[in-house]
Amino acid sequence: MKYAIPEYVKKILQLLNDAGHEAYIAGGAVRDLLLGRTPGDFDITTAASPEETAAVCRAHGIKTVDNLGQNFGCVVAVVDGHAMEITTFRGESYGSDAHKPDKVWFSKNLHDDLKRRDFTVNAMVMDANGKVYDFHHGQDDLKNKVLRTVGDAQARYREDALRMLRACRFVGQLGFTYAQEDGLLPPFGEEGTPYYLPQNFQFPAERCAGLSLERVRTELDKLLTSEHAGHGLMLLMATGLTDAHCRFKKDGSYTELAILPELRHLAGLPQNRRFHCYNTWEHTLAAVDNSPRDLTIRWALLLHDLGKGMPGIRGTHPDGSPSDHGHEALSAVMADEVLARLRYAEKFRKRVVWLVSRHMRFAPMMFTKERTLMRWVRAPRRQ
Repeated sequence: MKYAIPEYVKKILQLLNDAGHEAYIAGGAVRDLLLGRTPGDFDITTAASPEETAAVCRAHGIKTVDNLGQNFGCVVAVVDGHAMEITTFRGESYGSDAHKPDKVWFSKNLHDDLKRRDFTVNAMVMDANGKVYDFHHGQDDLKNKVLRTVGDAQARYREDALRMLRACRFVGQLGFTYAQEDGLLPPFGEEGTPYYLPQNFQFPAERCAGLSLERVRTELDKLLTSEHAGHGLMLLMATGLTDAHCRFKKDGSYTELAILPELRHLAGLPQNRRFHCYNTWEHTLAAVDNSPRDLTIRWALLLHDLGKGMPGIRGTHPDGSPSDHGHEALSAVMADEVLARLRYAEKFRKRVVWLVSRHMRFAPMMFTKERTLMRWVRAPRRQ
C-alpha cells in the first residue's frame, strides 16, 4: 500500500540509509498514516548515533539545531524548511522522576527502541518504501480500535506518569477503547449510557505528583478539544486521575496542586429525569462532546455543573426528584477557583466563568423569539 510520505522525509531517510544506517518514520506519524490521516509532524528513529546523524546532515548541507536533546539521542534537522526530530535507537530506565528517564543508552537494535514506547499503536516504524515494522501487534489494535500499553501497564505508567494522561487523551483523539491486562476493577459509570465502562482499570495516579503543571495542562487541553473527549474524560475520572496532584515551580521551589478533584462528586450524582436523561457526570460528558471543539467552550461545559449536589444547592421537589436551583452561580465560583489554581490566563478564565455563570439562560432561549436572544447578546457585560 502506498502512503503519503512527504519527499523531505524520504530524503533524510535515504541519506541515512545511504550512509549505512537504519532509519524509519516512528511513532504517531506511522499510526496516522495507517489510519489514513495526515500526520502533524514526522519523527525519525535511526541506528545512527547523534554524532553520525549530525555528520550526515552536514555532509549534505542540512542544518541541525546544536545541543538540543543530545542527552536523549535527539538531533533536530531542518530539511527543505521542515524541522524533524531524528532520534537514535535507545533503551532507558527510570528513577524517581515522574516523566524523564534516569538513564538512557543508545542501541543498534530496533527492538530495543520499540519496546520502550508507550502504546502499541505508537510502537511501529515505517521505512521510506512504506514497509511497516510492528513487533507489538499495533496494527491489530488499530484495526480493532483498542489502545493498550506495550507490555505491563502498571510498569509503563510508573516509569512515566504522563503516559496515564496520554492514555486518556488518545482515547479522546482516536475514539478507541482502552484495555489493559492487569489492575482490573469493577465497572464504572451509568449503565446504558455511551460512556459506561464495563471494565475499570487501576492506574498509579499518585505518580502524577511529580509531573509539572504545564505538562498536565497541555494534556487536559488536548483531551478537551478532541473529537471523542467525553470518553477520554470518563477514563480520567474512572482511574482517579481527576483526584491526582501535579506540581508547579515558582522561585525555585515546588507547590503541589490538585488537578480536578471538584469533578469527583458529579460521578453518579442523580438529576431530575424530567429534564435530563443522564446523571450529572454523563450529562457533562455529553455536553462536551456535542459542543464546538473550542477550548473556552469545552472548559465551560466541563465545569458548568460543578455546583450541583453541593450543600445549600441540592434540594428536593415535592415529587421527590432532585433540584439544584441557583447552581450556576456556585458553579461559576468553583470554575474560577479551578482555572486560577491551574494557572490559566485571566482573560481566558473570565470568559469561561462568564459562560458558566449564564448557562441556565441558554435553554429557555430555544423557545423564545429571536429578539429576546438578540437583546441578551447585546446587553452590556463585564469582560
